[in-house]
Order: sequence, then C-alpha cells, then structure tokens
Amino acid sequence: MNQLSHTLIAKNLWVGIGCKRGSSGDLLHWAVLQALETYSLQQEAIAGLATLDRKAQEPGLVNLAAQWNLPLIAISPEILSQIPVPYPSRVVAQKVGTSSVAEAAAISAAMMSVGNLTPLLSGVLPDLLPKLFPKQVYRLANQSGVVSVAVAVALRSNIAFNHPIINQNKGAKPCAPARFAQDT
Repeated sequence: MNQLSHTLIAKNLWVGIGCKRGSSGDLLHWAVLQALETYSLQQEAIAGLATLDRKAQEPGLVNLAAQWNLPLIAISPEILSQIPVPYPSRVVAQKVGTSSVAEAAAISAAMMSVGNLTPLLSGVLPDLLPKLFPKQVYRLANQSGVVSVAVAVALRSNIAFNHPIINQNKGAKPCAPARFAQDT
C-alpha cells in the first residue's frame, strides 16, 4: 500500500528587516536564512517582509522579496515608533525616527495581516500579541552593510492583507512610503 504524506505549512511568519543603506543582497539573503535557522523556522512559512518606509527601496530588499515572491511592506516611522519592542535603540531612533525597525516592522506586519493593529496604535494591548523572535544582527566580512532581522508569527494566517496605513509590494516593485490614513 502506497501512503502519501503531506505537510501543510501556514504562511504566518513576518520577517522584519532593518539594514544600513547599501547592504548587499547576498548579506540580506544570508541574514534572513540565518535568523530562520537560529529559531528553527521554515522559509516556506514566510508570509512577507516588512521594513521602514525609507528602506523599502533598497535594491537588496527589493531583490530578496522578488526572488522569494513575497510582499515587501513599507511602514512609516510614526507607526513603528508606537510598537512596544524588547530591544529599542536610541541610536536607531536618532537616525530614522523610531527606536526599532526589524522588531517593530515584524510585529506591525503580523498584526496588520490579521487586522489587529489599530488597538495597539491607540494604546490598548490586544488580547493576543504575535510571538516575536527578537532581532539578530548580521555582518559578513566580505559584504557591505549591516542587517537586523526579527520574525513575528501572525496568530492567524491566509487572511487578505489590506490595511489603509501601509503599502505592500508583491514581487518587490517599488512602492510609495507608508502614511497614516488621514495623510492620504
């Protein structure tokens, strides 16, 4: 008797990425794979990538999203700065207007993917926050740049991603910066 075995993989991981301008595509690719390996997570479970709006045009990020056929979500610093994270950085806050890019972007995208960001932005913690795998920072001696990667698990998956205060970029075509709904 021939038995078939199937494994279902929920696409519920949102990878938040922060990077220094000009970080190489090879470094970004390697960093995400290293983070997944560190936390024993599967690449096939990635629902999308998320970053700061001004980083969404970085060629390495755009290429990574296109290679893996994932949306690249651009999120404004106004939104990211409201997300509580375990490892905020004053240096990052001074440079980009939010104390976290990778962790806050991962959490924001995971919560937006299930339609649950609005309570958090109004100061109310939702009943269920996404599971966060904290940021890891990566460098390679022979590659330019520095990359931070965090992963958040959306509590539900396969929900249409449509939120008025972000822009998504399926297949990594250039996207406009995210803005608050009242700014558009």
